[in-house]
Amino acid sequence: NAGFEVQHSKEGSNWETLDFVPAKGAGHYHYHDHYPQQGINYYRLLQLDFDGRSSTSETEVIYYEIKDITVGLYPNPASNILKIAYPSQSSNVSAFIFNAQGEKIMDITIQSIRQDINIEQLPTGVYWLKVEEQTAVAFTKI
Repeated sequence: NAGFEVQHSKEGSNWETLDFVPAKGAGHYHYHDHYPQQGINYYRLLQLDFDGRSSTSETEVIYYEIKDITVGLYPNPASNILKIAYPSQSSNVSAFIFNAQGEKIMDITIQSIRQDINIEQLPTGVYWLKVEEQTAVAFTKI
């Protein structure tokens, strides 16, 4: 056993790998999803063997109730790729990047819980990310 892919799904059919956990022998393993989506979350493990074979665990269902709109950004500061972690049941959430003068310089559509945004064309500086979902708005300094 080489290890496990920790996988997540919003609806229980399209799976995204969150992380790889190397095998450490018999025992218990722990993984914390720092950015679950609001509501029902589906998780499973894909066990990867050294001989190339794999097997999938049973699916576990966990319900999260998230009170506030939370946006995770990393790395921060970023130079080429900014990773956005936004736990939402909605798809196609509107987001915008503003410069320090308050000018909107980029429109983004957040389509998944974790998304990479190419920011290499932005000059070095201070920026703000604004995420709008229904009646909630979050501003985060980049």
